[in-house]
Amino acid sequence: MRGYGRYLLGWHVLQSRVESLLEQNAVEQLLPDWPRRRRAHLVAQDIAASGGRAPHLGVRAAPPLDAAGVLGTAYVVEGATLGASVLLPRFLERGVATEANSTFLAACAVASVETWPSFLETLRRFESEVSPDAVVEAAERTFAWAREAFLRPVRPQARLASRPSSP
Repeated sequence: MRGYGRYLLGWHVLQSRVESLLEQNAVEQLLPDWPRRRRAHLVAQDIAASGGRAPHLGVRAAPPLDAAGVLGTAYVVEGATLGASVLLPRFLERGVATEANSTFLAACAVASVETWPSFLETLRRFESEVSPDAVVEAAERTFAWAREAFLRPVRPQARLASRPSSP
């Protein structure tokens, strides 16, 4: 698997894992607008629109996170929205993506304007209450998960259609 399909699968794995972890650790206490920030379902829709099927990842038991852990973990997926406003038009112009299979990127582009500033405000609000080192540690762990998500082998049922099917 290569290209945009692999990109979507990597995001599905990462976004699903992070959302599950944060929700098991009461993320809405720190980010009350959390439901607006959920995007794993959009990646799954984009994979389906591309002719594939998102892998079922199951629910992992989440390690307990304190406020620093929640903020550091959320930082990675929230900060990743910033590149969407650059990537989306390029992917569409080059035919790499279509409007039908880019709802995740479109939501990220909107989030970079609407929810990223409020996330930064939340970080500022808690900066005297949490250890900066603990926030960084959680972010580094999440970046490692991102690396794993984008480099892991793709199971056959998760592959996107890469050629037209025969009649």
